[in-house]
Amino acid sequence: MKNIIFIIVVILLSVGCKKNKPGTIDPDPVNPLGAVSLSLPENNSICVTGSVVSAAQSNVELKWETVTNATKYVVTVKDLLTGINSTFTTDKNLYIATLSRNNPYAWEVVAQGVSSDKTSKSATWKFYNAGNGITSYSPFPADHLIPAINQAVTAINGKITLSWIGSDADNDILNYDIYLGTTTSPSLFKKEVLLSKLENVELTGKLTYYWKVITRDKNGNTSESDVIRFTVN
Repeated sequence: MKNIIFIIVVILLSVGCKKNKPGTIDPDPVNPLGAVSLSLPENNSICVTGSVVSAAQSNVELKWETVTNATKYVVTVKDLLTGINSTFTTDKNLYIATLSRNNPYAWEVVAQGVSSDKTSKSATWKFYNAGNGITSYSPFPADHLIPAINQAVTAINGKITLSWIGSDADNDILNYDIYLGTTTSPSLFKKEVLLSKLENVELTGKLTYYWKVITRDKNGNTSESDVIRFTVN
């Protein structure tokens, strides 16, 4: 009987003192972050709800759904005309940003947990901050250009496809002009493209190319994408 009791005690002690193998990590006791869902201003919308600060600026309320287990939010707003990013931090699920009127913006939110390496990122939405006397708005600059920045692509039979995404608060995009070349200021390659892609583009291998997209709407308003650098294998 004593031998049996002794064996049970040894087993219990060995289980209670068991350590993780080298290189393993204890399970994280913190619950994972929920997804970040943006709310207002709506994507690809004309924002007319802000409070006017001056003829040039207004305060715009950026809102998103509260994220489970988030302790703070990092809000990034990009001026789509200048390309400048502004970053703000808050512990609430809204932020009031002072923005230029008659100007397009993109924004996104990153939720952070107790540990800064635990994050959850929203989609990127775009809106046009309205102003007085404007009845027609320029398209948003085309984005999601493929080939993407610094991408290496393989030409099939010496040809590739260029693609992008265009959007407009007025929903009246007419066409696109494509600029492409081997310098940082590419020249016009194809004008008045109706679709958001251009197929069978002949390129030379082992070269670096630059390209951009000009979006045009039915009222003659235009916008310009970033210039994208890529290489051909």
